[in-house]
Amino acid sequence: MCDDTTCCPPCVNNPVSFTAIGGVDLRYHNGARYTCIHTTDTTPTATTAFKNRADNWVNRLEAESSLHGGSGYSTLQWIGHIGFATCDTTSCHAAGRAMDVTKLVWNGNVCEPCARDHAGTRTTKRRYLAVDATLRMYFKWVLDGWFDASHDNHIHASNHFTNLDNVVLDRAASSDTFFVQAVCNNFNGAGLMVDGSWGSKTEAAWDNINNTWGWEPAKCGSPFQSHAAYEKWLHRVVYAGFSDVGASGVPTGLDGC
Repeated sequence: MCDDTTCCPPCVNNPVSFTAIGGVDLRYHNGARYTCIHTTDTTPTATTAFKNRADNWVNRLEAESSLHGGSGYSTLQWIGHIGFATCDTTSCHAAGRAMDVTKLVWNGNVCEPCARDHAGTRTTKRRYLAVDATLRMYFKWVLDGWFDASHDNHIHASNHFTNLDNVVLDRAASSDTFFVQAVCNNFNGAGLMVDGSWGSKTEAAWDNINNTWGWEPAKCGSPFQSHAAYEKWLHRVVYAGFSDVGASGVPTGLDGC
């Protein structure tokens, strides 16, 4: 068996190699940190399970962006990255269960984590959060530009657990809290400090945005207890982000909630 503590080259048992995920071509980021220069000569590797989940993520991303974003999102043309399985003993990259996304190019729109879109205009931040939310539907650990400075030019997505169908929102996980705080600020004007700490102000902002976009726990369940409920809550972020609307613009009764 492969030993995850000594992995150069990457420590992946029976890895799969690929040049696309979900049928969408991959390009490798090889410029300076914020230049967003990508090339096509890349063949990353990952575990089969991780590759399959990445395929499912892209398929969902394409469907949601096209449905909610209009004609400028009708075709996802390529995805930029700075690594899947890598020679890194400190993270899931070494075990082939992680990827770092830097750019997504549609026929008429672009999301550029590599250009710090999380700190851009309202529209670019909302689009970034929509992409962020789709990743959270399929990966437990999503570290974005709000999480820390080392992730301000990519979005990291990885899995540590086997049963990912039970992944839920966690107030104690700073990666989840950073995301929720950014969502409340950019879709409902919460004015929170995005610090990754779930306190009384974040709890109040959470209640406010759910009231605004009509989230009914009695119908939908708790995102803190149910993966199905969490996915439906994330769908509200996806809808608002690709449609570029505030929380009040999300249709009442989305997903039957």
